[in-house]
Amino acid sequence: MAFVLAGGLFLIRARWGWLAIIYSLLVVCIPRVYLGYHYPSDIVAGAALGLLSAFIMGRENIRSALSRRILALSEYHPGAFYCAFFLLTYEVAAVFENTRQIVVGVWHLWQDFI
Repeated sequence: MAFVLAGGLFLIRARWGWLAIIYSLLVVCIPRVYLGYHYPSDIVAGAALGLLSAFIMGRENIRSALSRRILALSEYHPGAFYCAFFLLTYEVAAVFENTRQIVVGVWHLWQDFI
């Protein structure tokens, strides 16, 4: 997530983007490898996926095609849109912890049922 945000910032201002990439590497990624949460290959793959995602979504033709649908939804159903958008941004901030707990709980119920 840190690298996709840094990649997006890089598309806006290259100098700030490089600083964000260095920050993501030094403050977010290296401590995770040091503490044993991730292997270095996890970090490299995640950084590559994050930067690639940011650069793909930064392309005008892709961004406008996706945003057109989302903006249309926000105009026709504003209540549902803002509720769903709030839940999505909350889950992103919480690293989908609640969603993962629900999925694991449903999985265990399903295993007990079978």
